[in-house]
Amino acid sequence: MLKKFYFSVLFGLAVTLTACGESSSSSVSGNFPEGGYSEYSCEVTDGVDSDGTIWVQLKLNVPNRFGQLQKRSLKKDGTELNYWEKTYYNLNSQMKKMMCEEFEEDVKQDLQRENNGIEDYACGNGVEYVHYKGQTERKNLDSAKESFEEDCEDFQRKKDEGDLD
Repeated sequence: MLKKFYFSVLFGLAVTLTACGESSSSSVSGNFPEGGYSEYSCEVTDGVDSDGTIWVQLKLNVPNRFGQLQKRSLKKDGTELNYWEKTYYNLNSQMKKMMCEEFEEDVKQDLQRENNGIEDYACGNGVEYVHYKGQTERKNLDSAKESFEEDCEDFQRKKDEGDLD
């Protein structure tokens, strides 16, 4: 339950954190091709970078709707880096503008909280993302992997029920 709450908070945070001016929107790009991929996918991967950073990520693609990437990394010094991104496909310019306005409002609220850990955020071109950091332990990364796997199961169930189409 706490895991689902955590990722709901992340989603809200991501929807909130936006720099949506004309100049920033042209420079924002995400991890999905324009229009997304043609096939549904949800995968959880993990690994270790050459500097010893351990990471786990969830990458979801819902054709013609959106792509979502969540990545949690743990550096050797115990610093946890988190990245949340959502890319909406096939939005017109008015929808992109409204998306960023909502995201910016949510971010402003989150920034008012102490210790929010927000390092960077942006919104533009149908992409919204948030970077934040904090201190954590390896077990939290393991728990994130379990939560990501549960999220993929939930997305698959929603897809099977027609809730993602």
